[in-house]
Amino acid sequence: MDGDRAERRGESRALATERWHHLAVELRDLLWLPPALRPRVAISRCLLGEPVRWDGGHKLAEELAADLAEWAEPVAICPEVESGLSVPRPPLVIVHDAAPERGGAVRLVERESGRDATESLARFATARLAELAPLDGWIGKSKSPSCALRGVAVVAAPGAGAPVVASGGGLFARALAAAHPSLPRADERELCGAVARAAFRLAAEWQLGWRFTASRAERGIAIAKLHRKLRGFWLAVEPQLARTLDRAADAGAGGGAGGGAGEGDGAARYAKAAAVRLYAIVARVVRRGG
Repeated sequence: MDGDRAERRGESRALATERWHHLAVELRDLLWLPPALRPRVAISRCLLGEPVRWDGGHKLAEELAADLAEWAEPVAICPEVESGLSVPRPPLVIVHDAAPERGGAVRLVERESGRDATESLARFATARLAELAPLDGWIGKSKSPSCALRGVAVVAAPGAGAPVVASGGGLFARALAAAHPSLPRADERELCGAVARAAFRLAAEWQLGWRFTASRAERGIAIAKLHRKLRGFWLAVEPQLARTLDRAADAGAGGGAGGGAGEGDGAARYAKAAAVRLYAIVARVVRRGG
């Protein structure tokens, strides 16, 4: 009986994976994306097998790296090393800054010595995020004080045994989320399953597809026409998504098809609405692990 249930779950996951893959391919066809044009997905370098971790090791995510190489342009990044820290190096922790003038900010410091790396990483993040553009997705190392999206312990002070007072994302991941709030983002543990990876791909393909569509539009984007072309696709993803974009298309069409400022603003709002809703849908899938 247990074997039968496991087999049915396996079949269900395979069907879900195929559905997400099919949707990604369909979206590329609808938007006339050239085969050589791939989503740019930044990923923690250690997940690609590069020995950049604090202890000189790596955390190769073999299936994820192989899958990503098939459909994306991976952009490897290690905020700690690229901001000037050595390999190996003392482990870092995120510390709650209790100074009243800091307003509850967090600091990135060496766990034992308390040496502060916050400012160097913040400067790096500002410069590197500008260099990374355009970007269509981010995959960070879970539990990393620089790269993780969530779940990193925030401690009261440096040193072993310091109490945990909160949890949150790594410092670079926080900066990336602030700069690109609708960008598809996940930690590698959330992308262990094929379903989650396929869903993540779809969100990244939309980011790329919109960039490509906008770059080809000489006189602005006739958003009502584009939505008519895509509505069946949005319905296949999720009916609520299609209804959300019905409203966004109606609002965006108010500027006319002549490429004026209103149309441009409406097209941007439509693209953002699609990205935000797609990210929410994909986040549900990746949180389940797929």
